[in-house]
Parts: sequence; C-alpha cells; structure tokens
Amino acid sequence: MGKLISTANLSDNSLTDPEKRFIEFLGHAFEIRRSYNFGRIFALLILRADTQEKGLDQQQILEKINSNFSKNKISISTVSRVLKSLELSNYCESIPTENRRRKYFTTSSFKELTLMRLSQNFIEWKKFTEDLNLIKTSISPKDTNSASMLTLVGTIHLIYQIIVEDYEKLLKSVSERIQNL
Repeated sequence: MGKLISTANLSDNSLTDPEKRFIEFLGHAFEIRRSYNFGRIFALLILRADTQEKGLDQQQILEKINSNFSKNKISISTVSRVLKSLELSNYCESIPTENRRRKYFTTSSFKELTLMRLSQNFIEWKKFTEDLNLIKTSISPKDTNSASMLTLVGTIHLIYQIIVEDYEKLLKSVSERIQNL
C-alpha cells in the first residue's frame, strides 16, 4: 500500500509540458515587477488550485515545483514567503485545514486580476506625480544649488504626468476590451 500512495503522490505532482511552459512563462513575466517564483507559484495555483476544494498546501506546492523543475528548485521558506505575498496582493486566498496546514487557491479570474493590477499601476503612478509635485514645490527656486534638482524633479514630474494622462485613457480602453472577452 505504501507504493500505491507514493505512486499516487508522484502522479499528483506531474505536470504536462504545456503546464510547465505556462508556469515558466508566468515566472518570467512576473520577474519584471514581482519575482520569478511569484509568477511560477501563481501559475501553479491558476492551473491546479482554481477553487477552494482544489487548494494546495505549501508542501504540495513545493513538491509540484521541485519534481517538475529540477534546475529551478525552491525551498519551503521561498514558498511560504511567496504565498504570503500572493495573499497580500489578492492573487490568492487560503483556508486552514484539519491538519493545521493552509490550503491556497486562486480567487479571481486572470482577467479580473489583470484589471486589478492595471488599476493599481494607475494609482501608483498618480501617487508618484503627487509625491514629485510635493518635492518640486519644496525646492526653493532662489537656491542656486537646488536649480539642477528642480530641473530634474520637474522633468520627471512632467514625464509621470504624461504617463498618467495617457495611461488613464489606455486603462479605460483596455478595461472595456478585457471585460468583453
């Protein structure tokens, strides 16, 4: 019976080639703003834990990643850290289980998460323009030593203003198109 359990666990951990490629793809896509492992674990949750009932605990996530990606293995502490970040960012949720482990699962569609992230980008960039404006107004134009900083901050502020204005239009258009998918 021990062999049956280990064989079942082995087959539970195997991923198809398209799943592996998708996990690697999201790993690299998320590497830009988050981390490679953030993207890989998120991809695994999308593929294998898209409901509360299908949720995976930390150990299951570790085993699925490490048994399928021998060149890019991860530690349990990395899994724990990434899951905490995923939860804080609303990419997943967790529930306790009877054995005191937590099961993690995705809670929103990829479409909803994309729209959320795009909206958060807009909010962040808008805040950047506000912060830069505060810095700019705090610099005395009479102070000759601050002239170059005033120019630099002013230029960056204008760049972010342009980004925010154009991004707001783009966000509206993209949101409408994604909603219709």
